Amino acid sequence: MNMQVDFTPEQRVLVDEKNVLSEVNIEKYRLAGQISQTCLSYIISLLKTSVSSGLSIGEICRLGDSFLQKTVDGVFKRSVEEKGIALPVSIDKNGFVFGVAPEEEDLFQGGQLVAGDIVKITLGVHIDGYTAQVSHTQAIVDDEDAQSVNTPLTGGHADAVCAAYLATEAVIALLGSALYPTILSANNVSNITGHNIRSVVETVAKSFNVQVVPGSRVRRVRRFLAGQNTVVEEKDFKGVTWNQDTEEEKALQTTVKENAVLAQNGDHDWIDAEANPDDFLVEEGEAWLVDIQMAATGGKKGVIRMKEFSGYNDTINIVKPTIFSRDFAVHYGLKLRSSRITLGKIEQYASVYPFKLTHVTDEEIDLPTARLGLSELINHHIIETHPIQIANFIPLSVLANPNGAKREIANATVEVSVARNMTTLILVPASQSTTGYGEVMRLTGGSKVAPPPWVHSSFEITDNSVLGLLNLLQDKKLGVRVKEVQASKVDPSAAADISLDDMVME
Repeated sequence: MNMQVDFTPEQRVLVDEKNVLSEVNIEKYRLAGQISQTCLSYIISLLKTSVSSGLSIGEICRLGDSFLQKTVDGVFKRSVEEKGIALPVSIDKNGFVFGVAPEEEDLFQGGQLVAGDIVKITLGVHIDGYTAQVSHTQAIVDDEDAQSVNTPLTGGHADAVCAAYLATEAVIALLGSALYPTILSANNVSNITGHNIRSVVETVAKSFNVQVVPGSRVRRVRRFLAGQNTVVEEKDFKGVTWNQDTEEEKALQTTVKENAVLAQNGDHDWIDAEANPDDFLVEEGEAWLVDIQMAATGGKKGVIRMKEFSGYNDTINIVKPTIFSRDFAVHYGLKLRSSRITLGKIEQYASVYPFKLTHVTDEEIDLPTARLGLSELINHHIIETHPIQIANFIPLSVLANPNGAKREIANATVEVSVARNMTTLILVPASQSTTGYGEVMRLTGGSKVAPPPWVHSSFEITDNSVLGLLNLLQDKKLGVRVKEVQASKVDPSAAADISLDDMVME
């Protein structure tokens, strides 16, 4: 069930005021970004030695969550009522797309990591509802094997990593161009639109023979509305999304246009892409989330479908979700005391953000009691689950066959590896910039904290428009100015002692 946010005139004034990029609000965004960056840097350091240390994915996730919580607790102790983890740490390897964030007692711990794996680290922090989220793809090497350390990742993994990274960078340059009328006029455009964004991402995907994964999005974010879950349906949403059903229909429609026999079949209710334009405009003073996922499909025509992961055959039969969200549109008279206490803790600690049960337990309620209460909350849709998902590829030739059976589709379906890059940024107008020029404040990701892993793809970008965007990020005089929030230099073991004085942006 989705809850649509529909504001009264009085609430609208309040929402608009809270989303103005005042100095205080920018500082909250910046601090949320710096905490996210510091935790990301910490997790990357753990992953670099994960093969030799033997740490499981579950153990690294829990270390990351503990680090995030301790750090957030140490800032804005008096002036902010709500702050915390906006996205629990998840580490999804290879074909896993989202949701691998095991609790300590779970049988499924995400598996051990081996050289050649690619993993997506995803996490987020909010300070007073101002949210910074990040996802970074890291290649796993054996730190005790010189050949593994000194050999770049190649093949489909590398193609997906390059595409996700370069598409993200190009979109950042495109969004940043909205701050510079001279750049717009030089390219014979007056505004940056959703059409421009979609075109750039799909052009990069085509260049590397990969496919944009459903769930990818480039969207505006606002206070408490950062796309952190699908429970809230925003009335004035602004952004580009790649929806699974829509993308599948578009792929099938293309096949029909290429095949007269199928075109006469008439079994499909085709979607007219022109009837769903990305006709919004990017404006200065906005915060944006760029979340790009690419699947290694080897240039084959087909569709990507998300499948809920339930276990590895006979080894683990049931894998339960560990990430949840509160649906504030649903109310129910709960019968169990444990359910009422659990719901109270969720609303106290998690607000509108996804959470794990361990994040909402304290001395009043332990994990077993919370699990008991959670069952009633889920059964009555008060709490929605975020299942673990894997990406499957289905060849278009099989899917478009009007005589194709479910068994044939199932036999042709294969799991594909996915790379992901997610970054949060603010388009700071010249009037609010310390330099006097408009600039992109990149809250998460970037070349210093999260440089791309060492990979080698046999493909490259040849499209002049995309190359032009990437060059804008390198041109220090006439290009797009990007200021990256850096990780704190505080030792991770001292996370609980981090203060505002330690959080310095370079």
